[in-house]
Amino acid sequence: MSIQLGASSSYDVFLSYRVADTHNNFTYNLHRKELPLLMLLKVIEESRISIIVFTENYASSDWCLMELVKILQCRESRQQIVWPVYYELDPLDIRNQKGSFGEALANHERKFKDDMGKVWRWRAGLTEASNLSGWYFLNGHQFDFMRNIVNEISTQLCCTKVSNLDIQKPLSKL
Repeated sequence: MSIQLGASSSYDVFLSYRVADTHNNFTYNLHRKELPLLMLLKVIEESRISIIVFTENYASSDWCLMELVKILQCRESRQQIVWPVYYELDPLDIRNQKGSFGEALANHERKFKDDMGKVWRWRAGLTEASNLSGWYFLNGHQFDFMRNIVNEISTQLCCTKVSNLDIQKPLSKL
Protein backbone atom coordinates (compact mmCIF):
# COMPACT_ATOMS: atom_id res chain seq x y z
CA MET A 1 0.00 0.00 0.00
CA SER A 2 1.37 3.39 -0.86
CA ILE A 3 0.12 6.80 0.12
CA GLN A 4 0.95 9.74 -2.06
CA LEU A 5 0.78 12.96 -0.06
CA GLY A 6 2.48 15.36 -2.42
CA ALA A 7 2.15 16.19 -6.07
CA SER A 8 5.47 14.62 -7.04
CA SER A 9 5.86 11.58 -9.28
CA SER A 10 7.15 9.43 -6.44
CA TYR A 11 5.39 8.19 -3.33
CA ASP A 12 5.89 9.59 0.12
CA VAL A 13 4.92 6.56 2.20
CA PHE A 14 4.83 2.85 1.43
CA LEU A 15 2.93 0.72 3.92
CA SER A 16 3.82 -2.98 4.10
CA TYR A 17 1.25 -5.04 5.99
CA ARG A 18 -0.54 -8.35 5.92
CA VAL A 19 -4.11 -7.53 4.90
CA ALA A 20 -5.73 -10.41 6.79
CA ASP A 21 -4.14 -9.27 10.08
CA THR A 22 -4.80 -5.55 9.99
CA HIS A 23 -7.68 -4.86 7.59
CA ASN A 24 -10.39 -4.49 10.23
CA ASN A 25 -8.18 -2.61 12.65
CA PHE A 26 -4.99 -0.73 11.89
CA THR A 27 -5.45 -0.39 8.11
CA TYR A 28 -9.23 -0.24 8.19
CA ASN A 29 -9.81 2.23 5.34
CA LEU A 30 -6.79 1.29 3.27
CA HIS A 31 -7.22 -1.13 0.39
CA ARG A 32 -4.23 -2.78 -1.19
CA LYS A 33 -4.29 -2.50 -4.95
CA GLU A 34 -3.41 -5.54 -6.98
CA LEU A 35 -0.06 -4.68 -8.53
CA PRO A 36 2.32 -6.92 -10.44
CA LEU A 37 5.42 -7.64 -8.37
CA LEU A 38 7.77 -5.57 -10.55
CA MET A 39 5.47 -2.55 -10.31
CA LEU A 40 5.19 -2.97 -6.54
CA LEU A 41 8.97 -3.08 -6.20
CA LYS A 42 9.21 0.12 -8.25
CA VAL A 43 6.69 1.81 -5.94
CA ILE A 44 8.82 0.81 -2.95
CA GLU A 45 11.91 2.28 -4.66
CA GLU A 46 10.12 5.55 -5.35
CA SER A 47 8.84 5.93 -1.79
CA ARG A 48 10.55 8.22 0.68
CA ILE A 49 9.40 6.43 3.82
CA SER A 50 8.41 2.81 4.35
CA ILE A 51 6.40 1.59 7.29
CA ILE A 52 6.38 -2.12 8.04
CA VAL A 53 3.39 -3.21 10.11
CA PHE A 54 4.54 -6.37 11.83
CA THR A 55 1.72 -8.60 13.01
CA GLU A 56 1.72 -12.13 14.37
CA ASN A 57 1.26 -13.66 10.89
CA TYR A 58 3.34 -11.19 8.84
CA ALA A 59 6.06 -13.77 8.12
CA SER A 60 3.56 -16.29 6.76
CA SER A 61 3.19 -14.11 3.66
CA ASP A 62 6.00 -14.54 1.14
CA TRP A 63 4.65 -11.37 -0.54
CA CYS A 64 5.22 -9.37 2.67
CA LEU A 65 8.70 -10.86 3.05
CA MET A 66 9.59 -9.87 -0.53
CA GLU A 67 8.42 -6.33 0.27
CA LEU A 68 10.51 -6.35 3.45
CA VAL A 69 13.71 -7.32 1.63
CA LYS A 70 13.15 -4.62 -1.01
CA ILE A 71 12.41 -2.00 1.66
CA LEU A 72 15.64 -2.82 3.47
CA GLN A 73 17.59 -2.70 0.20
CA CYS A 74 16.16 0.79 -0.42
CA ARG A 75 17.07 1.79 3.13
CA GLU A 76 20.66 0.89 2.36
CA SER A 77 20.98 2.12 -1.24
CA ARG A 78 18.60 5.09 -1.26
CA GLN A 79 18.69 6.12 2.42
CA GLN A 80 14.97 5.49 2.60
CA ILE A 81 13.48 6.03 6.04
CA VAL A 82 12.09 2.78 7.47
CA TRP A 83 9.91 2.55 10.55
CA PRO A 84 8.49 -0.69 11.89
CA VAL A 85 5.19 -0.88 13.73
CA TYR A 86 5.02 -3.78 16.16
CA TYR A 87 1.29 -4.43 16.24
CA GLU A 88 0.30 -6.55 19.21
CA LEU A 89 3.58 -8.46 19.32
CA ASP A 90 7.03 -8.33 20.85
CA PRO A 91 9.92 -7.41 18.50
CA LEU A 92 11.93 -10.21 20.15
CA ASP A 93 9.60 -12.71 18.48
CA ILE A 94 10.73 -11.31 15.14
CA ARG A 95 14.40 -10.96 16.06
CA ASN A 96 14.64 -14.47 17.53
CA GLN A 97 12.24 -15.89 14.92
CA LYS A 98 10.23 -17.80 17.48
CA GLY A 99 6.54 -18.50 17.78
CA SER A 100 4.56 -17.70 14.63
CA PHE A 101 7.66 -16.24 12.96
CA GLY A 102 9.66 -19.44 13.50
CA GLU A 103 6.77 -21.57 12.27
CA ALA A 104 6.27 -19.44 9.17
CA LEU A 105 9.95 -19.53 8.27
CA ALA A 106 10.08 -23.30 8.75
CA ASN A 107 7.12 -23.56 6.34
CA HIS A 108 8.93 -21.31 3.84
CA GLU A 109 12.02 -23.53 4.10
CA ARG A 110 9.92 -26.54 3.11
CA LYS A 111 8.15 -24.62 0.35
CA PHE A 112 11.31 -23.05 -1.11
CA LYS A 113 13.76 -25.90 -0.44
CA ASP A 114 15.24 -25.34 -3.91
CA ASP A 115 15.80 -21.63 -3.22
CA MET A 116 17.01 -21.47 0.37
CA GLY A 117 18.83 -18.21 -0.39
CA LYS A 118 15.44 -16.52 -0.56
CA VAL A 119 14.48 -17.79 2.89
CA TRP A 120 17.84 -16.76 4.36
CA ARG A 121 17.35 -13.24 2.95
CA TRP A 122 13.92 -13.15 4.59
CA ARG A 123 15.39 -14.32 7.89
CA ALA A 124 18.14 -11.69 7.73
CA GLY A 125 15.60 -9.02 6.77
CA LEU A 126 13.37 -9.84 9.72
CA THR A 127 16.34 -9.66 12.08
CA GLU A 128 17.53 -6.35 10.62
CA ALA A 129 14.08 -4.76 10.70
CA SER A 130 13.43 -5.91 14.27
CA ASN A 131 16.50 -3.95 15.36
CA LEU A 132 15.05 -0.68 14.05
CA SER A 133 13.30 1.79 16.31
CA GLY A 134 9.61 1.95 15.70
CA TRP A 135 6.19 2.08 17.29
CA TYR A 136 4.70 -0.48 19.66
CA PHE A 137 0.98 -1.07 19.90
CA LEU A 138 -0.10 -3.53 22.55
CA ASN A 139 -3.37 -2.05 23.69
CA GLY A 140 -5.06 1.29 24.00
CA HIS A 141 -6.73 3.63 21.58
CA GLN A 142 -5.81 2.85 18.00
CA PHE A 143 -6.89 6.29 16.83
CA ASP A 144 -4.36 7.99 19.14
CA PHE A 145 -1.69 5.49 18.13
CA MET A 146 -2.27 6.08 14.42
CA ARG A 147 -2.46 9.86 14.91
CA ASN A 148 0.98 9.79 16.52
CA ILE A 149 2.39 7.89 13.56
CA VAL A 150 0.79 10.28 11.05
CA ASN A 151 2.14 13.27 12.99
CA GLU A 152 5.65 11.82 12.98
CA ILE A 153 5.46 11.09 9.25
CA SER A 154 4.15 14.55 8.44
CA THR A 155 6.93 16.11 10.54
CA GLN A 156 9.53 14.04 8.72
CA LEU A 157 8.09 14.90 5.31
CA CYS A 158 7.91 18.60 6.11
CA CYS A 159 11.53 18.59 7.21
CA THR A 160 12.85 16.68 4.21
CA LYS A 161 10.60 17.81 1.37
CA VAL A 162 9.69 21.43 0.89
CA SER A 163 8.23 21.68 -2.60
CA ASN A 164 4.61 20.96 -3.52
CA LEU A 165 3.54 19.41 -0.22
CA ASP A 166 0.04 20.29 0.88
CA ILE A 167 0.11 18.30 4.08
CA GLN A 168 -3.16 19.42 5.73
CA LYS A 169 -5.63 18.16 3.17
CA PRO A 170 -4.18 14.67 2.57
CA LEU A 171 -3.53 13.97 6.24
CA SER A 172 -7.06 14.84 7.20
CA LYS A 173 -8.17 11.97 4.94
CA LEU A 174 -6.03 9.49 6.91
